[in-house]
Amino acid sequence: MPLSNNPYQPPRPTDPSDASNSDDDTTIQIDGQTTIDDVSKLIHVPIPVVVLRYVVGLVCVPMFIGIGSFIVFAAKSLADLIPMLLLQGFLIAIAWFAFSWLGRRSRTKRLLKHHPELVGVIHGRLDGFGLHYIGPAVEQCREISWSAFLPVYVSRHGMRLNWKHSPQHFLVVPASALDAIAPAHLKTIVRQLQNACQQPPIFAVPEDWGGMPAGAITFRGTVPMETVSLPLHHPIYIASAAAMAVMLYQATKFTLITLGVATAAGVVSHFAAKRNRTTVMPLQIAQWGWFTPDGGQFHSPYFSTIFLWTDLVRVDLNDEKILVDVDSKFQFAIESQDMESDQWSRTQSWIRQARPSPLPVH
Repeated sequence: MPLSNNPYQPPRPTDPSDASNSDDDTTIQIDGQTTIDDVSKLIHVPIPVVVLRYVVGLVCVPMFIGIGSFIVFAAKSLADLIPMLLLQGFLIAIAWFAFSWLGRRSRTKRLLKHHPELVGVIHGRLDGFGLHYIGPAVEQCREISWSAFLPVYVSRHGMRLNWKHSPQHFLVVPASALDAIAPAHLKTIVRQLQNACQQPPIFAVPEDWGGMPAGAITFRGTVPMETVSLPLHHPIYIASAAAMAVMLYQATKFTLITLGVATAAGVVSHFAAKRNRTTVMPLQIAQWGWFTPDGGQFHSPYFSTIFLWTDLVRVDLNDEKILVDVDSKFQFAIESQDMESDQWSRTQSWIRQARPSPLPVH
C-alpha cells in the first residue's frame, strides 16, 4: 500500500481530463492544439523591450530616413553624398533589424528553437490542485500545483502559466483549447483556484499502483529543486538602451534625451534584477515507485524506469539514502523517510543480496 504520510495530496486520476476524483468541483477542461501564432500572441514581452521597440520604430527609423532625405537635397557634390548615404543606410538597416528582432514574432521563433515542445496538441484540465496536462513531447500526464506558477496571465487569446522558479519558462494554453470561456470569467475562476490552493510547489506524475507485485515495498517522496530566479535579459535592456542613446545623441546631439534614456534603462533594470533575485520556495519534484528483491520501478516527471538491481550502473547505500545510477544520464535517490522503517531495512537487505559487491557495475 502507498504511504499514508505523503507530504502532499494531489488528486490522482489516470486521465487528465477525468475530473471525477478532483477535490474541487470547479474544473476547466483543456483540449486543443497550440500553434506558433498562439505562442506569439501569449508570449511575455517585458516593458523595456516594448519601449525600446517603439523608440526604434517611431523615432530612430523615421529620423534616419528624414536625415537621409535632407542629405540628398543638401549635398553639394556626389563625393559628399555617397558616404553620408551609406552611413545613413547602415543606421537605418541596424534600426530596422532591431525593430524586427524585438518583435513578438521574432522572439517566438528564437524561443521555439530551444523549446519546440510549446507547439502541439495539449490535453488536460485545471482544478483546485493546479494543472494536469499531456502536452507535446509528454507521454504521460503531468501534475503541477498552483503555487508553482506566477499569477496566471489571461487574455482573449488564452492563458500563459509561467513557472515561479524560472519565469522565462512557461506553458501556453490557447483560447481554442478552453472551450470558448470568456476571458473575464476565466480570469476569475483561475484567480479563485490559485488563491485557494494550499499545496506547496509540486511537480508530479499521477500515481498508479495497479501493476505493483505482491510483497513489493513502496516509496513516495519529494526532492527539492532549489532555484533562484535570475533572468539574464536585464543586461540586454541596458545594452540596447545604451545603443539607442548613442544613436539618438549622434543624430540629434540632445544630451538630455541621451541621459534620460540611459537613466530610465538603469532604473528599470535595477528593479527588475532586484525583484528577480528573490529566492522562492523550492519546487518539490515528486517521485514514487516500488522495490522487489529483483529490482523495481521508479517514476518522476522527468523520467520513469523499470530496472533490475543487477543491471544498474551503480547503487550506493547508507543509513539515510539509496542512490541509484540507472545509466550515464539518469540517477535517483530514495531517502529513508520515503518508506516505513522496517521496509527500509528490508530494501537494503534485498539490494545487498542482489549486489554483494559495492563497486559500480559496467
